[in-house]
Amino acid sequence: MTVDAILRDVSKSPLSSWWLEKFDTDVVPNIYVSPVQSRLQYPAYHLTCYLEPNSHYARTLTTASDSKNSGIEEREIREIAKDILSRLNKWSMRLDLRHVLQGVTIGSRFRLDDTNGMTGDAAGIWLAPNYELHKRYLPMSRLTELWKPYIASSELPPLIDFDVLRSRRRLHNSISEVLLPSGEVVIFKSVIRVVASMYHEMCELLRMPPHPNIMSRPQYIVTRRVSGAEQPIVCGFILRYLPGGSLLEWLTTNQSEPAVYHPLLLQTKIKWIRQIILALGHLYGPAKSFHSALRPDNIVIDENDNIVLVDFEQRGSSRRWQAPPL
Repeated sequence: MTVDAILRDVSKSPLSSWWLEKFDTDVVPNIYVSPVQSRLQYPAYHLTCYLEPNSHYARTLTTASDSKNSGIEEREIREIAKDILSRLNKWSMRLDLRHVLQGVTIGSRFRLDDTNGMTGDAAGIWLAPNYELHKRYLPMSRLTELWKPYIASSELPPLIDFDVLRSRRRLHNSISEVLLPSGEVVIFKSVIRVVASMYHEMCELLRMPPHPNIMSRPQYIVTRRVSGAEQPIVCGFILRYLPGGSLLEWLTTNQSEPAVYHPLLLQTKIKWIRQIILALGHLYGPAKSFHSALRPDNIVIDENDNIVLVDFEQRGSSRRWQAPPL
């Protein structure tokens, strides 16, 4: 089993109040965590459990994730998952969890005091609200003013309240499948680090002329009422759900799930290459834009097996995806 599969398997305990979804090392080692009933009751808070990079837990999970023949036993990963889950459960037992989450900033982190001893002590974990992010959110009125040179206010999508969204599955550190009140499955994208990049992406998607191989404009702008703010702040946006998964998932299925692997046909490869070229031609031509992170996980497949480029934050890419000279 993969590290992520083990985390989810350990979380299946009927007594657990939390769900461990994925181990991520894109920026820092962390585990995506969600209230166990989030798919039915809670919005997508995009919480993580941060692991100190040089800690035993981080080194063990990173080594096991990077190589199938890492020498790390499944038992070790399960013990780590059980300890973190135990700490989360004991922490939340002392609190009114729903009330706490209603006031927490999206993208807040849990931190472990000591990841070398598997004590399961509730005092060994604490929640660090993402206050720096909180201070940088803007209300819709301010964004409308900033976007005026590019987008007419009449062209902006409708607003929707964050608290009516119901989380189904975490896809990335700031991206989740959610349910609208109508029952429609959509994508909610927020931010956990740089608010300005999220607002920039929203503006780009709203101002660019449409193209079938580029993510369509947001269906809704998501607002949230927060303490200390006179107006609701803009904390994310809603995008169309693309059921085919990312190109990265297609390319790695052979390694992680050989039983369900289906080789790509040559004609499919050629079609996708042509669609990527057409999308880039549109971006650098009529759209007067660019894509700074063209990589397999930012290329998504729609319901008709067509390529769609996503992620227009345009703030560069993480070191793991950059060319060596950079």
